Amino acid sequence: MAAEAIAEPLVLVLRPGQRKRLLAYALGCVLVAVVCAVISALQGVGHNGGRSGYFVPILAVVAAVNAVFLVDTAFGRTVVDQEGVTLWRPLRRRIVRWDDVDAFEQKESGDGDVSRVLLRTGSGRRRVLPAPMNASWGLDNDLGAEVRELRARLAMVRGEVGVGGRSA
Repeated sequence: MAAEAIAEPLVLVLRPGQRKRLLAYALGCVLVAVVCAVISALQGVGHNGGRSGYFVPILAVVAAVNAVFLVDTAFGRTVVDQEGVTLWRPLRRRIVRWDDVDAFEQKESGDGDVSRVLLRTGSGRRRVLPAPMNASWGLDNDLGAEVRELRARLAMVRGEVGVGGRSA
């Protein structure tokens, strides 16, 4: 395997505008959670005596969980090195070794609003890369170039491309 040919790791992160937008959404979720918690404390949980009294506390929990998810997404990164592809997020990390990487695919959401990069493994599983990402609220003009770079590194590891980008 030509994994040793990858001398310098490739680190892909979200663009600053994308990260700021996700963090702004997370801050909004935190504010909703705090307001809901205050309302719940002032009213007393279950004050109405029925199930409707639990709506506000449940909304607070949902908002807090969304905030954690958004922060986890905002700081995600993809690291490509000799070992393989590391899908790094603050709350979870996964390394996919080169011998298990089958392909990199670019996939758009159903409405075309978001475009993500998927890593397909030899077993057919697909993993969404933390970065790069393209969205209508945060464009990454280099997404196509980054996908080409990922595919070139995969070809290099497989020995399909020699030094200088020539086929082996």
